[in-house]
Amino acid sequence: MKITLSKIRTLCRDNGVDLSPFLPHVAKLEKPLAGGLDSSDVNSLPLEERYCLSIVLSNLPPGVIHKEFGNDALTATWASYPPDDDPFGKRSQLAQEICRLTGMDLHTLEKARLTAWMIHSKRDAQTIFGNYELIRELSELVNQTVDLPVLLNACAKEGITISGKRIPNYKLGVINTLETSPKGYAENLELNKSGADRKTFSFYIDAPIAICLIYRNEPNAFAGISLKDEKTIFLSQIQGIQGFKIKGDEPVERVHSRGLTVIDWEKLLILITEKVGRVIGCETMCIQSARNNEWLKANTIVPIERGLRRYDKNASNLRYKQGGDGNWYKSLINPPG
Repeated sequence: MKITLSKIRTLCRDNGVDLSPFLPHVAKLEKPLAGGLDSSDVNSLPLEERYCLSIVLSNLPPGVIHKEFGNDALTATWASYPPDDDPFGKRSQLAQEICRLTGMDLHTLEKARLTAWMIHSKRDAQTIFGNYELIRELSELVNQTVDLPVLLNACAKEGITISGKRIPNYKLGVINTLETSPKGYAENLELNKSGADRKTFSFYIDAPIAICLIYRNEPNAFAGISLKDEKTIFLSQIQGIQGFKIKGDEPVERVHSRGLTVIDWEKLLILITEKVGRVIGCETMCIQSARNNEWLKANTIVPIERGLRRYDKNASNLRYKQGGDGNWYKSLINPPG
């Protein structure tokens, strides 16, 4: 669907919208909309012009934007609306209308928007909706499409065979950040809440959602993931988990991740993420380089060499190629032989 200024003016007139307070914004759209702009290309506009289009379109009823310009335009209007210039709560109104029209969950949609913007600097509908679907469906995906026993044996440490008795102790789960944050502490995991063997696990996820490797019902490690764009799955975090035994209300003893001792768990989490990426139709997987990890760059206690071994060396060993941004990429359609 084509977006033109003449059509916008007509729709505003028909819906009783006075555009005169927004003439400076309209003026900045004269050139980019001169030949008409496909609604799927809204995010190709420079940031200032995209903001102007969002402000102008937001004066129309959300249902009119959706009907005349499509869901991509409505989503872009919502996602690009300046957060500091919203005295009438238009962003909230737009989000509620998107959910009404699509049946989406408002909480998850906002989390997907923040993921696209704060992690990947994207505001397009495809990236937002892709992350929405990933967040909503990851649990089902990992449990129905990942053959964990096969991958466990493929990632067993040299000279070790994982016995048939031990394999059922492993399973996969999904953990989310709290609230709508695309990064943050995981939802609280406290096991055996009554009795003497109470344990708690607290950890920070650099992604909106993570695949968790569980051993004997205890989280051992996780992979923090999101969609960089609609065709690229992004692995930003590979991390082991340590919990604590609780006595009274206090953590008293560290819990070790026993399930990791016999496997190359970092490789395992990468292979699981590749499988998820293929199932959801991604063409490429990206592993963030340790040098692009904000924690490793800022942390003077943890040496960067440790991060390079975990991320960069594993990526190289699995035949990923380093891109111009420093991250590592591999085709999921035609993987290197």
